[in-house]
Amino acid sequence: MARKTVKSKRRNNEGSIYFEESRKKWVASITAPDGSRPKDRFDKWEDADAWLTKIKNSFLENTYVPPSDLTLGQWILQWLTVYIKPKIKREKTFLRYKQTAAHITPVAMVRLQDVTAPVVQKFLNDLPEGMSSSSKNKIYKMISAAFKKASALRMIRYNPIDAVEAPQVTYKDIEIFTWFEMRKIIGKLSLQKTPKALLRHYPLVLFAATTGCRLGEVLGLRWCDLNLNTGTAYITNSLQDVNGILTDCPPKTTAGKRTLALLDEVVKELKKMQASRKLLAFDGSDYVFLSSKGTPFFPSNFNRIWHRILKYCEVDYKNFHVLRHTHATEMLAAGVPLLEVSRRLGHSKASHTLNLYGHAIPGYNNEMAEKLKLVYAI
Repeated sequence: MARKTVKSKRRNNEGSIYFEESRKKWVASITAPDGSRPKDRFDKWEDADAWLTKIKNSFLENTYVPPSDLTLGQWILQWLTVYIKPKIKREKTFLRYKQTAAHITPVAMVRLQDVTAPVVQKFLNDLPEGMSSSSKNKIYKMISAAFKKASALRMIRYNPIDAVEAPQVTYKDIEIFTWFEMRKIIGKLSLQKTPKALLRHYPLVLFAATTGCRLGEVLGLRWCDLNLNTGTAYITNSLQDVNGILTDCPPKTTAGKRTLALLDEVVKELKKMQASRKLLAFDGSDYVFLSSKGTPFFPSNFNRIWHRILKYCEVDYKNFHVLRHTHATEMLAAGVPLLEVSRRLGHSKASHTLNLYGHAIPGYNNEMAEKLKLVYAI
């Protein structure tokens, strides 16, 4: 390769500039503190000299970032594996992270160091209209967290997410069962004339409706978690379908581990189950609620049963999780303090409970108005 003599002499570690005949470009290069030798090509010697000056200043200011061909997609995967997965207790939670990461495909091949705020903003703006606002916000939060870590590791010169506007989250009104619907579900399901295939699930539905537990927590309940003498249940487990395998997972948050007081009717039904059950389930497990084959429930399998239960009770279909929403709403409407409801649901923050169910607190707005009068003496 033919080179032209450097236009001006430079001392050691000051870098060099030479002309590359084959490409008709000026090449600037310098040895970095980490031993690498960054370089770039320019049409003019002045531009090469300016670049060299900028790089040397970054050495002095300790802001130098070594060039890298790592793509955004590669970094997201690396970030998830190295920094996120070790902190996650539930395997299903990590799978959800990976599902969220799959949405970055349109920008996955962009070099991490080439990503700019407009690139990210356009990507977020172009997400499908049918995607929920909360899903879009999760994608934004994932990208934001990944770039924050990249910035801390000095893999990028600046964090482009600082100039990106997050997608606004719009919350839909939660669904609940009406009092009349709950009476139909609990009342009709408990009758002796109810088909045995459905009647056997009455204790499960009653437990869920009166505790507000998530489906996974109900299906993961074990006899060792119950104290029927004191009428309490200790929620420590959630049974989840992880890639087609039933897996015991810890609750979603630390607050998810909680002790719940049970209604007398629930204790009565559980005692009847305990008296009639075999010493062990067919597979040797200790789960309270089992399928007709004596095996633990896959959540998807019980959801099919839930469809049948609502149809039999002549109640329009609503997701099983609506039992949890109904429980929370009814407790707040009955005047149970917000903090107590939050603890019973296993929420890590009472503010989350308030955001979801604050509308159910009786006289909430009127009470606030009266307190404001006192504050402002009007």
